[in-house]
Amino acid sequence: MGMLAPKKRALEILEQIGVFGRKDATEFKIQRWKTQAKSLAENNIVESKRILAIIAVYENDFEVAQKNFEQALFLSNYKSSLVYSDYAQAMLMLGKAEDALNYFVKSFSIEPSMETLDRILTISNSLICSDVLPEIESLIKKMNINSDLYLPLIEETNKKINDNFEFLEKIEVSVTSYRLMINLSDLVLYSKFYTQTKVAACQLDNSVNTIIYPEHLTADDISELNDDFVENIIKADIPLDDLLKISFYFSLDHLDSRDVA
Repeated sequence: MGMLAPKKRALEILEQIGVFGRKDATEFKIQRWKTQAKSLAENNIVESKRILAIIAVYENDFEVAQKNFEQALFLSNYKSSLVYSDYAQAMLMLGKAEDALNYFVKSFSIEPSMETLDRILTISNSLICSDVLPEIESLIKKMNINSDLYLPLIEETNKKINDNFEFLEKIEVSVTSYRLMINLSDLVLYSKFYTQTKVAACQLDNSVNTIIYPEHLTADDISELNDDFVENIIKADIPLDDLLKISFYFSLDHLDSRDVA
């Protein structure tokens, strides 16, 4: 019976951290999470470091998060797909989606799953970046896993990425600028909120319009996000020509808001 307790404790912390909405845990509560996470070390040091890293992400403390994730990887002999995928998720929330992709690939190479593949394809698509797809493809062929299911999905994502890439070229927008804005939108969103999102990008004649729908947020939260985003965009090093052709904004989740209408 004693063996179950630490696992339950870890889950309890993760459940509390993962409550959708504003990140508003009190200093006292965060301290309690940390104490509990540290107490896991006697049974499972990797788990202890992993949870401490996730708490640091919640606090927007990138340095501490990175340190704990790196220690967790080292202590797991770089063989924990869970630590890699949590590290990837953290990178994403800190506006470093390219790094996130690389960690998701590592996670997939240790333990290939549809869920991880889906994350890789979604991020690749939203970044308009096919860099990791050949590596994933050769991993799938080498391991000979679910090729019939996985390979067509990669193919499809590749096609979407190429189409979007060509469109940006046509309207003379740098992909770098677009990626910067994607990363900035993540950073702005996750520094204050804990949620999941849907993204819709539509191509207009001479511009691209990207709308991000965070779930479980209020109209006030959304307008605060848009203000924060504009403030950050002004400080970012993005050419004005690109800014005029790319619009990014947060919107109430259309499914949530239907009830309001």
